[in-house]
Amino acid sequence: QVELGTSWSLRLSGTYGESNTSIATRVFFNGAEAGLAVPQYENKLGAVEIGAEGRIFSLPGGEARIAIGGGFRSNKLRVDSRRFVGGVESPIDIFAETRNVAFGYGELSLPLVSPTNGISVVNKLHFVGALRFESHRGIDQITTPKVGMVYAPLAGLEFKASWGKSFKVPTLYQTGQTSNAQLVPGFIFSPAPAVSDPVLYLFGGNPNLSPERATTLTASLTIEPVAVDGLRLDLGYFRIRYRNRV
Repeated sequence: QVELGTSWSLRLSGTYGESNTSIATRVFFNGAEAGLAVPQYENKLGAVEIGAEGRIFSLPGGEARIAIGGGFRSNKLRVDSRRFVGGVESPIDIFAETRNVAFGYGELSLPLVSPTNGISVVNKLHFVGALRFESHRGIDQITTPKVGMVYAPLAGLEFKASWGKSFKVPTLYQTGQTSNAQLVPGFIFSPAPAVSDPVLYLFGGNPNLSPERATTLTASLTIEPVAVDGLRLDLGYFRIRYRNRV
């Protein structure tokens, strides 16, 4: 991190990590080993980010500040899952999936009124806003906003509210896993089909999955009576509306 004068700072960060997991599951029948499953998972993560934060101008309640930045992130997953039965090897799930993500963001803080201003019925008034953009190669490009407010009519009574949009992309396992189809008897389902024909059961990964999206709304009330030292009462409400659930 580098300080740029008295009110701005510049930060550069990088991350790299990897993990390898191997599992052996043995199945025995009548005291003898009947099968062996050996899944292996390899994860890799690399990321670099640059950001700046600082003062842009003065407001009655304090300094208006902004934070901006962007970066790049890469995730890799390799799965090699095999089964051995009677000495015969057969693959269960073998795939490799990579996702590259470029992102940028901006955050703004606007303290309009603070307790030092001495304004009646407005002890504190503070607005915040944020905007984030992410481009997931092969998935989608997404921009999500968020706005929030803190309002205190007097000391010890504070209202907070925020509205925003969010998203969650499918995992590498959900998009990369091998797709499968099996014919299974219908009676195993509840409710069972009206006819006795077998059912085509589809499961596994889906490379065409799109991001799961949500609109969020939160509100809270905090009461800290000045006359009762140590007492704090919180009342909160939130609502999340999802679209395209994965």
